[in-house]
Amino acid sequence: MSTTKYILAKYIADMQRFEPRNIGVLVLSPFGVEARFLGEFADRPGEVDGRQIPVWVSSPSAYKQWVRYWRDAVGGDNFKAPRSGDIVPVVSPAFLNAIIESGKGNFVLAEAGEVMDPIGEEDLPFVAEQLFQQLVKPNAPEDPRDPTLDEIVEELLNRFNIRQHKNFKPNYMVPCPVNGVMEELVFSDALANGSPIKLYQRMSLPKTKPALRNTYRAVAYSFEHVIRAGQIKEEDTGVLVYATEEQLDNADVRKALEVLESISRVVNLRDTATSEKEFAKLADVPEHG
Repeated sequence: MSTTKYILAKYIADMQRFEPRNIGVLVLSPFGVEARFLGEFADRPGEVDGRQIPVWVSSPSAYKQWVRYWRDAVGGDNFKAPRSGDIVPVVSPAFLNAIIESGKGNFVLAEAGEVMDPIGEEDLPFVAEQLFQQLVKPNAPEDPRDPTLDEIVEELLNRFNIRQHKNFKPNYMVPCPVNGVMEELVFSDALANGSPIKLYQRMSLPKTKPALRNTYRAVAYSFEHVIRAGQIKEEDTGVLVYATEEQLDNADVRKALEVLESISRVVNLRDTATSEKEFAKLADVPEHG
């Protein structure tokens, strides 16, 4: 690679509306690749602080997985292109197209531009940080994410030994026809054996109305299409939320949950008895395959 180019990592909350938001930047140069992603610990690239994940990302676990994947991709000397299977050096011109084709579903990469001024290897971190501040950081949330939902889900998965279930699949991707086009819809937690048995989506409740609207619409979109396509029944799906009394008093939150309840089941993990019953039943699902 003779020039320095940069790629933007994007998250698409609503696949139907297709309004991507920038979550990271990758700077490709003859010396290597320098990257920045929202929510990463400054001293531990690839590790994400869950409280700093943008509130408009509906699946924090999927977000963490994608940041880790892209970090691993740019951290070595070579990269295997997902579609062609070609092994390309990260400093070669072919790496740009290879890494772009790695994106799928809600998480994609797009070529954004070229650094016109010549830069040296020592300039890479500065250039990446500058581009990150200009193109990505303005999209960061004003309020940190409440980690309660993820903490409770992980505790329940461990308590009922669901992670040891033969068919448990985190960040499970379901190929689904949508208006004649095959899309890849990702669900935060699932039981599956070639096809989905149970599908769940963890959903945060952002404080701002636009972020909340984008979040619940994206979740509704995914469940509506897999159910409509006959890939799973409504009673075998669930939206996992942590809704406080204060949040339930909010008209916008109530509307979001009502919309979701018309498509799937909504499980409020703030209700201990309800959440324990849900995960106990999940643990009792027979293993297949």
